[in-house]
Amino acid sequence: MDMKPLSEEQMWDIIDRVATPEIICQHAALLQHDATYEKTFDTLMLLQTQLLQLDLEQPSMRFTQNVIEKVAAPTKATIKPDRAFPLLIMLLLGLCIVTIVGILIYNGNAPTQPIAFLPNISLSEKLSTILSSPLVMPIFLAINAGLALMAVDKWILKNYFQK
Repeated sequence: MDMKPLSEEQMWDIIDRVATPEIICQHAALLQHDATYEKTFDTLMLLQTQLLQLDLEQPSMRFTQNVIEKVAAPTKATIKPDRAFPLLIMLLLGLCIVTIVGILIYNGNAPTQPIAFLPNISLSEKLSTILSSPLVMPIFLAINAGLALMAVDKWILKNYFQK
C-alpha cells in the first residue's frame, strides 16, 4: 500500500487538532506503515513541545510606558490667535472716533471769546455757559469713546486673545 505522505501544513493541522477526519485517518495509516513519515512527524511534535515550553517574551517596561503615554496624552493642536484682525478693528474705530471728534471741534462754532473772562455773571451762569459750549459735546464724546474702547478691550478682545 503506497500512500502519499501528508504535507507539513497538514501535519501541523493534526498537531493543532484542526485537521479533517479524512486527514486524521490518512495520518494514522501513515504512522503505522511509513517510518520516514513517523520520524518527520515526531520531529514536528518535539518542536511543538519545545515551543510550548518557552516563556513568552515581554517588551521592556519603558516601551510599555512610552506607548501608554502616547495613547493617553491627547494631542492638543496649538492654535495661534489672529492678532491682526482685532488690532485692525481697534485702529479703524480709533480713526473714526478721532475723525468725528476733529470734525465736531473744528467746525467753526468755537466761541470767539474765552468763557472764563465773561464779566459780571454768577457761578451758575458760568457753569451753564460752559456746559452749553460747542466744545463740551466733542470732549464728552471723546471721553465716552475712550471708555467704550477700554470696555471692548477688557471684555471682548482680552478673551479673544487668551483663546
